[in-house]
Amino acid sequence: MRILLLADLSSYHTERWIKAYQQSDIKVLAVGMEPPKEEKEYYLHIKPEFRKSPFKYISKLGMVKNIIKEFNPDIIHAHMAPNYGLLAMLSGFRPYVISLWGPDVLETPRKSFFHFLTLKKIFMNASLLHVDADIMGWILENKFGICRGKIMNFPHGVTEEFLTPEIKKEIKDELLMVSHRKLEKIYNNETIIEALGILKKKGINFRFIFASGGTLEAELHTMVHKMGLKDNVEFTGFIPLPQLVEILSKAHIFVSASLSDSTAVSILEAMATGCVPVVSDIQANREWIINGINGYLFNPMDAHDLAGKIMNVMENISWFRKAIDMNIQIIQKKANWERNLGKFLEKLENLDNISCMPPKKRAKVPWSWL
Repeated sequence: MRILLLADLSSYHTERWIKAYQQSDIKVLAVGMEPPKEEKEYYLHIKPEFRKSPFKYISKLGMVKNIIKEFNPDIIHAHMAPNYGLLAMLSGFRPYVISLWGPDVLETPRKSFFHFLTLKKIFMNASLLHVDADIMGWILENKFGICRGKIMNFPHGVTEEFLTPEIKKEIKDELLMVSHRKLEKIYNNETIIEALGILKKKGINFRFIFASGGTLEAELHTMVHKMGLKDNVEFTGFIPLPQLVEILSKAHIFVSASLSDSTAVSILEAMATGCVPVVSDIQANREWIINGINGYLFNPMDAHDLAGKIMNVMENISWFRKAIDMNIQIIQKKANWERNLGKFLEKLENLDNISCMPPKKRAKVPWSWL
């Protein structure tokens, strides 16, 4: 099988998909307009003439058509509908499948009626839509009218590096917390820093590591200094995978204050390495976390709520140990990347046999705080 992957070449997830395809003896060529972190023989970087979507992508449609003709793929696999999914549809090539990321379904359709209609056409023409959260599948069925048989739900899951055989953690003198969400507006890291200020005033001994980078890094640095937290908070910037695994394996709590999300791989990686999740109360997180059972959910607009949930973890050591064990079992059962990928490849082999099913009936729920 030959697969043309249309995706962001700078993304860690793109490289994961490429490696997985190659290990399954699939010939893959990855094409994208974001420059890769390093050049590889299976990358084809197209330099865009425009900086903003959608012209950034549409202007290169002719070039993409030529690449399709030369590579002669069996399937196009696009990541993110508004850009690479749009290119796949406009190319005229069939079949194409799309892996949808959270904003594709949770945010972009609400920008305008035009965005909604464009996405609907992209979804309708796709042979298969891969989502990583149940709420995304529900929206596709109930808001876009997509046949349930065309929707496949599985998380990207965790790779071997995060699956530690035995984890023993104790909260002793210092509480260690971490977040490796990007330092961008949607992830609402300001609420985390405000909560840390509350913990500091209560005399809690802690250290917090922001193990990522982003456009708001300087602004968040300033906020930390103004609140007198510079001795408690560390910014590592983007770090190599082994260093991230090492940090997660030592941390007690993982925090995410995201305002909107699908299943975040970062949460699954934290669960796999024994970090108890304290995360925003949004629908995608409820699919993995039961409040007070294997982690805590908090109102992402309320720093006091977050601080209180962190203290709940500290004050119940026996619960902390049980939550770690429970989360590792959940990851092993539901978020094994290799197992989930195998099921996806089976679908690709049988795209002609996909049948429609009636939509799932489900109560309406808020899926974001935007």
